Amino acid sequence: FDPLALCSSLHARATVGAFSCSGYPLDSLTLNADMAGGMAHATFTAQNRLVQGNGTIDARIAPDSLTATLRADVPLISLRQLTGGKDSTDIGASIGLNVAARRDFTAFDIDGSLSDIRFMTAMKSVTMRDITFVLGTAPDTTYALMRSGDLDLRLLGRDDAGRLATQAGRFASLLSQQVEARRLDQNARRTQLPALALYVNAGRQNPISKFMALRGIDVDSMFVNLNADTLRGLNGRTDLFTLRSGQLQLDSVRLLVMQDSGGVKMQGSVINSAANNPNHFRVYANAFVRSRSAGADFQFIDSEGAKASMSGSKPSWATAAWPSASSPTGPSSPTATSASTTTTTSTSATPGCSTPTSTCWPTTALRFKSTANLRTRPTTSR
Repeated sequence: FDPLALCSSLHARATVGAFSCSGYPLDSLTLNADMAGGMAHATFTAQNRLVQGNGTIDARIAPDSLTATLRADVPLISLRQLTGGKDSTDIGASIGLNVAARRDFTAFDIDGSLSDIRFMTAMKSVTMRDITFVLGTAPDTTYALMRSGDLDLRLLGRDDAGRLATQAGRFASLLSQQVEARRLDQNARRTQLPALALYVNAGRQNPISKFMALRGIDVDSMFVNLNADTLRGLNGRTDLFTLRSGQLQLDSVRLLVMQDSGGVKMQGSVINSAANNPNHFRVYANAFVRSRSAGADFQFIDSEGAKASMSGSKPSWATAAWPSASSPTGPSSPTATSASTTTTTSTSATPGCSTPTSTCWPTTALRFKSTANLRTRPTTSR
């Protein structure tokens, strides 16, 4: 019996009174479905601890393709029941999906929207802006695009979704094997990287920022541009601007990741300089991970210009403590000796750059990216 055959017909009525699968409560479900002549219609309802809602599905089946629409109102999804953790947040939304696919599902396109989005806790409820998205896959590409308020998210893959998932599994397996063998082979892992590009540009008016605010974390804007492929490895950057959590405020947080035949290199900075931030300081960091060693150096500069540095390296799997040294210099320690200052490492990332500021960072030439114009700094939305 082929349920997708044009000559198939189906009339089904189902009610689930009590049922649980892998710890998920899936009781109180009803389903009504009818199909004939390549046309199908179904309605469903759910009233349990995990999800509450109802919806309809309409589909049309052709000899080589199928199309379907989903409309659902889901006032409750329990994150506690979904994750099995302590998160008491509930989510509600109205969902609309339009699907077009080949009969063998080797290629499909989905566009949809989430509206009336609500995040609810015991203390408060927060409404979100509507989300629109498209995603799809074909033999040589996979993509996912999302827009909501000032959120722009794009995920692009240079293969179909099945192969990308297989490649990601191989990468995770190889990494696990290298960890067990206590030898990190960067070049071997790089050959298993799925070809992916991720771009995120967001301000304050979007579901991600609202959800973080519900957790007590406030970010004015964030920017992510990461690329991975077997030829050049993992490269990209992440920026956060004006991050607040409780009494902590960080004006600028930046991370740059680069990979070559020698290993993975990382550069980072945290800069506090805003007039409304009483805690002014700068922190710069450089780190590397190679097959048999790892190292890092840090430089801290306080509001008066006093500097302190720490650097060290060790074999990746050594059990000895990481060798480190600090060398305060500047106004707060005028008697620092030349022996101690030799441990200070310059964090300037670009030849000819005299100070390790963010303006001296190299701009990586990210090879695999969408054809849309990618801004180098996100626009802050207040």
